[in-house]
Amino acid sequence: MKLLEVELPKRVIIGNGALDRIGDLCQELGLKGNVGFFSGPSVVKVIGTRVLDILQSYDYDIDINILPKKIDNSHLSNLKKYDFTVGVGGGRIIDAAKVVAKRKGIPFISVPTAVSHDGIASDRAVIDSYSIPAVMPTAIVIDTDIIKDSPYRLTASGCADVISKLTAVADWELAHKKTGEYISEYAATINRKSAELIMSRAMSIRNLDKKGLRSLVEALVFSGVSMSIAGSSRPASGSEHLFYHSLKKIYPEKTSLHGEDCGVGTILCSYFHNMNWQKVAKSLEIIGAPVNSKQLKVPEKTIVKALSEAKNIRKDRYTILHDKDVDETKALKAARETDVI
Repeated sequence: MKLLEVELPKRVIIGNGALDRIGDLCQELGLKGNVGFFSGPSVVKVIGTRVLDILQSYDYDIDINILPKKIDNSHLSNLKKYDFTVGVGGGRIIDAAKVVAKRKGIPFISVPTAVSHDGIASDRAVIDSYSIPAVMPTAIVIDTDIIKDSPYRLTASGCADVISKLTAVADWELAHKKTGEYISEYAATINRKSAELIMSRAMSIRNLDKKGLRSLVEALVFSGVSMSIAGSSRPASGSEHLFYHSLKKIYPEKTSLHGEDCGVGTILCSYFHNMNWQKVAKSLEIIGAPVNSKQLKVPEKTIVKALSEAKNIRKDRYTILHDKDVDETKALKAARETDVI
């Protein structure tokens, strides 16, 4: 039996006014000393200031790091000594704070101000366009009032990222069957059920109902947990993510978001899995996420090329694209039949 060693958050706080709990939370977790605070220029003016005021009221010494839109390793080097880090912002801020925590061997608190993908609760980070090991957040604080007020496009992108777990899990099960790759049925079930739940609550999320938003936040948090249980990103990343990476490589000037690309990739890859791609597309449409190349603002020929070359991104990760040996002819047919182009 494979040795299972799982790192999980000690505390997760979700709900209205959750941000006000961060000071008490740090105290309850026994966190002391210097805080490495990471945020962005726009976020820190509104939400970051609230967090800073709370932490300062608890007598924490804080080193403030306001990061630019594009973050590379130069922004994460030569930093002061911290006892823990706090990331307040979107995915890039959260990733930066968790990478610093990994390098310094200290706890990290994730305070996302938007829920565009599952990086808010995972032990991976993207720096310089590469996915690298980071740390699992010691605690996650998600204030649904803040999420509700964030740009809706980011919320829709997060929904698409959750829905993409349908093909990720299907690919994992396929790899288990064809290559004998280890699979955690529990981790797979978490993400499959999360995807199905978000599809069933598409209209609720579109209307920004509390029930729908809470379901989305919980799904993204537990997607991160599922990866920790699995010991890899397998339950959350499959052929649809290979499509995303391929598209990013071929068309670096694209303006579409990670979750948006993965959502369209899920339509295409569920077609190859003989799944109900129409239901996937309809759910994304209700939510308000892109379902075709025009909405992604990506040329049709680029979609086809990205899909046909996606299997070459990670040859060690067996997916439906490898199983079907998807080439340009098959990619073109899938894109046309699913109305992606």
